[in-house]
Amino acid sequence: MEIRRVFKSGNSYVVSLPKNVVETFGVKAGDHIEFSIRDGKVTIKPYKRPDRAVL
Repeated sequence: MEIRRVFKSGNSYVVSLPKNVVETFGVKAGDHIEFSIRDGKVTIKPYKRPDRAVL
């Protein structure tokens, strides 16, 4: 477990991702991340766009 500080940038609040999280999930600058809240906990995961061919 790692602890990160929240800071303000303009009108947004920012939390940096630990290097091991970025490497594990293959996240890079410009990627989208999905946030969900359930039972008082936040889950963060890489956002995968639906394949247009499936739609």
